[in-house]
Amino acid sequence: MQLPIYLTSIDWCRNQNHITEYILQRHASYPYHIHPGDASLPLEDTITNDLDHLYTLFLEHATKWLGPLEIKKNNRRKIWAYVSRSNEFFQGIHDHSHTCEINAVYYHKIPASTSPIANCLGIYNSNKELRFWYKPKEGDLIIYPGWLKHEPIPPDTDEYRIALNMEIQCQVIWPRNLENFL
Repeated sequence: MQLPIYLTSIDWCRNQNHITEYILQRHASYPYHIHPGDASLPLEDTITNDLDHLYTLFLEHATKWLGPLEIKKNNRRKIWAYVSRSNEFFQGIHDHSHTCEINAVYYHKIPASTSPIANCLGIYNSNKELRFWYKPKEGDLIIYPGWLKHEPIPPDTDEYRIALNMEIQCQVIWPRNLENFL
């Protein structure tokens, strides 16, 4: 059976350094302690046009892969950053089944690594049994069902990894028996 995962590389950012600096500045001052258990940094403000373009590309690729989508009225065209490094990360197997039908991660910045699993995305079955590691490259966009259990593995350096997360709330498109595909 083919895995319900779509992978492509995209070049969406006119000024990657500006986006990286913006995210790291927001990360340094964001009150994560007010949102326990949430390691995501909501992005907005000065780079709205660039982020909106990234979200549009995500939506276009999801539609190309899955066909026409009935987007729900409560869908938010929002992007969150997950910023991590060897001593600063939140790690845990999770899914997005309560917030979306389609989930995506764009790998904006990935530091060099000596470990075979650093920076990887662990993919799990519904029993939380590891099925494989995906080793992303900068510019990769991975799209998958909101119910797919996964775990971001942090870098093994002091350099930051930046992953941009997006969601689509739409009609149910995945046959539920696929939840046990692994």
